[in-house]
Amino acid sequence: GFKELNTIGLIPIIVKSIQDQQGIIETQTDNIFDISLKTDQNITTLAQLQTSVDEQLLSISEQFATLDQQLTVNNEQLTVNSQQDARITAVETLTSQLQLDMNVQASKISLLETQMQTITDFFLALNPDTLLYKDSLGNIDLGTGTLVATGVETGILTITIADADAPAIGTATIPAGEASVMVETAAVGTDSKIYVTPTASTLGQVPYVGDITDGEKFEIKIDAAVEADLTLNWWIVGVSE
Repeated sequence: GFKELNTIGLIPIIVKSIQDQQGIIETQTDNIFDISLKTDQNITTLAQLQTSVDEQLLSISEQFATLDQQLTVNNEQLTVNSQQDARITAVETLTSQLQLDMNVQASKISLLETQMQTITDFFLALNPDTLLYKDSLGNIDLGTGTLVATGVETGILTITIADADAPAIGTATIPAGEASVMVETAAVGTDSKIYVTPTASTLGQVPYVGDITDGEKFEIKIDAAVEADLTLNWWIVGVSE
């Protein structure tokens, strides 16, 4: 004969087994949205049990999906926060470097201000009237001043006649048949040193300085009259004690 399985009698056993399993699931998922899987105590058929389980599993699945989405959002936010932290760190580093650069620049500006003040004080202490200026050719013009030096070394000495009435250098001519010539210059003094150089033969005669009128003139002489004009160069050097 045939044996028949009493499926109706298995329902309570299956329900009890599922209820026990539900207890385990509830314990393991306590921290996940407080998910709970419960069955209706009035379930009497496997179809009702399956429907109840499927509905609750679907709910759990949806909650897991929501949790997964939230975790994704959280991870994205963490990534954004990490990027923002990196930017903030970079900005802080740049700000720190800028502050250091500003401190360095401030030190340089302070040093420049000190140097400028020193230069200003130096120029304020100078008297332009006492300065010597050298041009691009190396020339120094004393104007109407006087150069005083213990020694002067030069390759070429050029004398400029600053006052036409008081030349310190020049040329004079003793006319033929004469033995002297008078040179007028306000540069001469009784203590002046006068150097005379003939430009032609004097036939053995030595030109010399005769009478001197202070601030007016001096005389150049030879001992005997010459037959032709005799030209002489003269130079007056002042003496200062």
